[in-house]
Amino acid sequence: MTIRWMSDDTEGEFQPDGLFTRKGSYASAMVNAYYFDQLATANNPDFDADVAAIIEIERELIPTLDALGIIGFFSIPEWLDTTHQGRHLIALLYLDQHRDLIDHEIRGHLGVLRDRVSPRYLLPAIDALCETPPQPAFPQDTETAAPTQLVHRPEALLPDGVQGRIDHSGVFYRKGTTIATYENVRRYDELRHKLPDETAAADLRHTVNDQQFITTMMSVGMYFSLFPPIDWFADAAKEGRMMPALLLLTQYPWQIDKAIVARLEELKSVVSQPTERLIDDVLDALRRYVELEKKSIAVVQSVFRRYLAALEHQRDAVIASIWADDDDVTLVGPGAHSWIRGKERILEFLGITPSHTQVYGRTLETAEVALNLPQGTARVMARLDVPNSNPNVIGEANTGLVVQAGFRRLSIPSCVPVLKGDGETTAGEWHLVSWNEGLCIAPTPL
Repeated sequence: MTIRWMSDDTEGEFQPDGLFTRKGSYASAMVNAYYFDQLATANNPDFDADVAAIIEIERELIPTLDALGIIGFFSIPEWLDTTHQGRHLIALLYLDQHRDLIDHEIRGHLGVLRDRVSPRYLLPAIDALCETPPQPAFPQDTETAAPTQLVHRPEALLPDGVQGRIDHSGVFYRKGTTIATYENVRRYDELRHKLPDETAAADLRHTVNDQQFITTMMSVGMYFSLFPPIDWFADAAKEGRMMPALLLLTQYPWQIDKAIVARLEELKSVVSQPTERLIDDVLDALRRYVELEKKSIAVVQSVFRRYLAALEHQRDAVIASIWADDDDVTLVGPGAHSWIRGKERILEFLGITPSHTQVYGRTLETAEVALNLPQGTARVMARLDVPNSNPNVIGEANTGLVVQAGFRRLSIPSCVPVLKGDGETTAGEWHLVSWNEGLCIAPTPL
């Protein structure tokens, strides 16, 4: 493993000009940008103090983001080409500190931006920067900027002596992830130009493997929230920048949409062979994921139909095998006056409530499956026809039953992330976790 991590015994690095770039700087900038986007969209004066506090800390972080190459990894026009106002804020703060960079092209981008941003917080800054000469866009506002829980400083996000933090999903995010990624991007571009040299080819494989190890950390570090994967593919000449996003999509294929597929198909004809192989890996991961979705939907539909048949013929053993062994499973139906929770209580209810289990002439009319494969959950929304001659039907006005059934994949609870070559193509075992059944009542004639 050759990842250039930040040393365990350091809290950051000194740059040649003496600037100390602290660990967690980009992470805190991304979190602050997220909250700014939410508050700017709300455009509520009640949030002015929070917004002012975020602006002040982001202003302090700009030199660090510049020194680490974070501003530059994506160009200022790329920072501005979005609806994410947190990204806008960082770019505008950078321009406010480097007004000599505001040329005709940048003014054009700022002009386009005027209709996209909060008139309360960002529009005055854009107007100031577009003046000739550019004027200060964000005057110091330390009086308004009150302490707030929404502001995240690097030292609070990653305190001294801490090597990283565990995300809510259980992923460990290590300090130095940004530095390591940018180093891998630089080396990828350097090495691909040396091919077909065997040493360069081996080093290139090591670099890609190192970045693949970091991918899950990047997935929880908001990198791809601030800049979605397709933004990493904007410049066909920056193949090194494409590499982390391609590895992400290979492991998280459900994030691939039609726009990404179209862009990758365009890039295949112009990129180098190593990058083309990474693109093929992404497209293959998508193909396998779509196949797995289809298999999973078919399995869920089959289990649902088997459960209906078991209800009709009162096959208690089959019913019991389909319900998940969980105290949190739930059922509600015409014969139940409230939610019944827990498998044991549900099976007891089904055994003593023939109005629910003795189904005469019940016909499945429609059944749609809403699948969330990454979470291993599915919901079946079905309509069943029940003839009025059914002695278990209440009244003559019903037109059938509507069922919402929840399923969970218990054999493989989650497929996050999909690791290259893990060969996971089975749909797994799906079990029932919720059943909500109600009568369809025809409207009463006037």
